[in-house]
Amino acid sequence: MGIVFHARDVRLGRDAALKCPWPHLASDPVSRHRFLRESKAASRITHPTIVPVFEVFEERDLPWIAMEWVDGATLTDVLSGGEPLPVDEIIVHAEDLTDALRAAHAKGVLHRDIKPGNVLIGKDGRARLTDFGLARFFSAEGEASQQSTNSSQLTKEGKIVGTIAYMSPEQLLGAEPDPRTDIFALGVILYEMCTAKAAFSPTPQWDVYQAVQRKEPVAIGRLNYAVPRALERIIRKAIARRPEERYQDARDMLADVRALKRRRASGDFDPEEEFGSRRRASWTVILASSGALALAVAAWIAWHRGDPAPVVLGTPRQITSAPGTEHDPAISPDGTLIAYASDEGGGSHIWLIDAHGGNPLRLTGDPAADRRPTWFPDGSALAFVSDRGGRDAVWKVPALGGSPTLVVPDADGPAVSPDGRRIAFMRTPANGDPRIYLAPVAAPEAASPLTKDGVGQWGQFDPAWSPDATRIVFADSAHIWIADPTAHTARQLTDGVVADTRPAFSSDGTHVYFGSMRDGTLALWRVSANGGSPERLTYGTGPETTPTIDRAGRRMAFTSFNSDADVGLRNMITGSQVRLSSPAYETAPAIAPDGTRVYFCSGRWGGVMGLAAQSIADGKPTGPVERLTEWNAALPRVSPDGRWLAFWRIVDGQRDIWLMSSRGGEAIRFTDDPAADIQPAWSPDGAKLAFVSERGGTPHIWVEAVAEGRAIGTASRVTSGPDFDSSPEWSPDGRSISFVRKIDGIGEIFVVQIDGRALRRVTHGADAQRLRWLAPPSGLFASGVWGGSTFDVRRVDLGTGRAAALSPPLTGTDPSSALFDLDRNGRMLVSMISETRGDVWILEAPPGTF
Repeated sequence: MGIVFHARDVRLGRDAALKCPWPHLASDPVSRHRFLRESKAASRITHPTIVPVFEVFEERDLPWIAMEWVDGATLTDVLSGGEPLPVDEIIVHAEDLTDALRAAHAKGVLHRDIKPGNVLIGKDGRARLTDFGLARFFSAEGEASQQSTNSSQLTKEGKIVGTIAYMSPEQLLGAEPDPRTDIFALGVILYEMCTAKAAFSPTPQWDVYQAVQRKEPVAIGRLNYAVPRALERIIRKAIARRPEERYQDARDMLADVRALKRRRASGDFDPEEEFGSRRRASWTVILASSGALALAVAAWIAWHRGDPAPVVLGTPRQITSAPGTEHDPAISPDGTLIAYASDEGGGSHIWLIDAHGGNPLRLTGDPAADRRPTWFPDGSALAFVSDRGGRDAVWKVPALGGSPTLVVPDADGPAVSPDGRRIAFMRTPANGDPRIYLAPVAAPEAASPLTKDGVGQWGQFDPAWSPDATRIVFADSAHIWIADPTAHTARQLTDGVVADTRPAFSSDGTHVYFGSMRDGTLALWRVSANGGSPERLTYGTGPETTPTIDRAGRRMAFTSFNSDADVGLRNMITGSQVRLSSPAYETAPAIAPDGTRVYFCSGRWGGVMGLAAQSIADGKPTGPVERLTEWNAALPRVSPDGRWLAFWRIVDGQRDIWLMSSRGGEAIRFTDDPAADIQPAWSPDGAKLAFVSERGGTPHIWVEAVAEGRAIGTASRVTSGPDFDSSPEWSPDGRSISFVRKIDGIGEIFVVQIDGRALRRVTHGADAQRLRWLAPPSGLFASGVWGGSTFDVRRVDLGTGRAAALSPPLTGTDPSSALFDLDRNGRMLVSMISETRGDVWILEAPPGTF
């Protein structure tokens, strides 16, 4: 628009920046108005990190603005060297700029053009915000009457102004801007400070406009491992695509930035929380010789035999980038191809891509959901899981496409032995949890269990063969196990309360790789096949899981598959929904009977999934989220009077029901049986708790009296038999309990009287997960799959078993989508709102590394 001079104010003896438009623009009334608007916007705000306007005047028929002279450079110049800024410097700049936004928004001013060129970094190290030429006035809180008269439409209706790479998605669509648009732009700037790369840049698949609208930026931790997770979480929340998922006010973002700054300044800074555990490991970050950012490199000490052996990894390379979710990668034995599952184009299908990237090939196209591919050892074909026959089964398809053929019915998670003769898979018997089975590929009907009963906690999952076919590794609900398929024995390889998942053997069989949340974020780990302490391989900023290794041990593919789950609150009368957004993983929501508080399990305070509470007023969150526990807890339920929380937790390896005040405090153990006790449910009068217990060997429904947070008497069993029972829920009159029973692997809804009599089946084919029972006419609500491939909450007619979807429907693909709760009147429903994202990545190293 014009030119800026370095001037001297001779009256006051100070330097100044003197700004004027080009003469041809000064003669245009619109351009002249826009130029002078900057002075009006900036003059409203007095703040040390906003460049102040000293004076506005006219000379030679040109408007002039005299501003503070900042001795330094623009952020664009600072970042031009291609290197990220030091972390502590970024945090200082984040505080300065966020505080500047707070001050501007408090005065009813939206900047609308926050970008590196409009940020000045002085030689004093302070960042200053300048150039309010595209600013817009809005009605700020507390100034409604004043702003309503001064608010002006600074651009034509629907016209987009600003710099595209820093504009929020809604701003690009011409929507009415608000403070969250400025917060988005600031988050993009902070991303560049951390990485020296644009968050949204053109690629062969995307132009800048599409990138902002649809593409997820590469995780900061992949580009700069020096950035602490807490800072990345702040930035991720600021640049959330949906406005309701961002910081709603610059004050909230400023509070988080200052809290992080205080922790680092005071020394109350836990490297394990911010960067991951270095437990008995030697971690090394190696800088590229070209001066690029730190490579995704780690080194660890081998604990099995011999001297410490560092393993150096190269930079992870992204293989897929489609708008859909790519997951379940499987690298071919020769390492040249990667199969994976993706919902690109709708549905779930098996795709194939070259290990160097390029255009993928879709191998399957049936309307059914196809997933979990695995290679036959000669690389000629792939086994995969599909429900195209009505139930999950293992199918086979040629590597370059063709007609799939059935391999093993009623099976999941296939793994073909290195000689191609046997197949390991998961199957759920009618009376228990999933178990690993073995069968000849040529005779699947001869399948038999891999191990005897009692091995694994809450099921066996994800089998994988060792290279010599002498061992099979698998996971239970939390641990990795290693089994001898000949002796049918197994030993536990990892321990702890955080789930270790999707194991895979190294190419030489000496180590097992797996995904784990051990340090509060999902990352890749490895452990010696002989046992020992697991060592972390990646920093988990993707997050990363599902490692798959080629035969030579030179390539490892994995996925950054991530389920972003937030707690959502729906008004059942109006259909409106509010999302309690957090960059941390949260799950298992419960609502107080009067609808004034929501409880859930949250990982926002580190690796612990503790209990948290959010107060609710008029169906919307009010006040901060409260932390109730500093230890893991699961599936909270609120007592009818709202005073107590029941939940289950693991202490000394034992799962029990615990109780505590709904306002926090000391937890009281309710059950103390060696068997696992989970899933508590309060009776309508609050005098009893139903729960699921494995006492007797098979999970059934039990009931025990309770008063003032403590157990009274002894527990009594309500259900029995060989089938697996779960998810108890009391009828409104307290005389019956509904629950879910596994029938041929499908969760069906049953109702039984409290004394165990009059057992009645309600549904057929529901595959139900969770139940809530309200007084008529609302009846029973249940989440289930209902014959499809997504979770869906429906109203169930207890007489006919028919299920009617909610309007609008409440669905999701992530298992957390099945978790929901209702207040006592059925007016407010709390549930999980989950979105899955994922891409396939690859690491390359010298042969034998993996």
